Amino acid sequence: MSPDERVVTALIERATRRARALLIAEAAAWAAAMAAATFMTTSALGFARPARVAAIAAAEIAVAAAVGLLRRRELAHHSIVRALERAAPASRNLLMTAAELTTGELSAAPRSRARVFADAAAISRTVDIGRALPPARVRRAAVVASVAWAAVIGVWAWRGASGVAPGSIFGSRATFTPAAPPANAAHVTVTIQPPAYTSLPTRTLTDPSEIEAIAGAARTP
Repeated sequence: MSPDERVVTALIERATRRARALLIAEAAAWAAAMAAATFMTTSALGFARPARVAAIAAAEIAVAAAVGLLRRRELAHHSIVRALERAAPASRNLLMTAAELTTGELSAAPRSRARVFADAAAISRTVDIGRALPPARVRRAAVVASVAWAAVIGVWAWRGASGVAPGSIFGSRATFTPAAPPANAAHVTVTIQPPAYTSLPTRTLTDPSEIEAIAGAARTP
């Protein structure tokens, strides 16, 4: 391998490593955002801690895998070289030609090959990999994750300040056993109105043997 060919190959290898790092960072950020959303949801539904942890882990894995599948083509050799080409308009497909000569997809006479790599190496020294592979998507995912976890922490802090036991963000479920109705009573109807912060709907139960409700819920009668 000639010195010029090594310059081109080194550029593509650095770009590939950066693309992989960006993909991992983006997947981790979206997984963190989904973890926050799942934490909020399972807390609102009153999941026990083991079930909550399992749900969060499953959601993180699913989102990370989805991001990986969506972005996998961007890690392909040709995709990396095309990104470098876009960052160096003066290349005019020269880097792609050099890459294909390196992989054996193209063949050329020794003199032509040397000329291509000499020109490609000159271009390679001017390419800004950061411009070719910007971290914009990683930043966007990180902002979403930060906002999601800020919301979780904010609700947690609010509940702590309100004096509600912080077993879960939306409180634990309380169980009420309604008084037995008189023998001549037809039916007993109980309406459960969850706290406003849960955004859960009001429920109406008829002749319940027991009532489960989030702590802080109002019930009538």
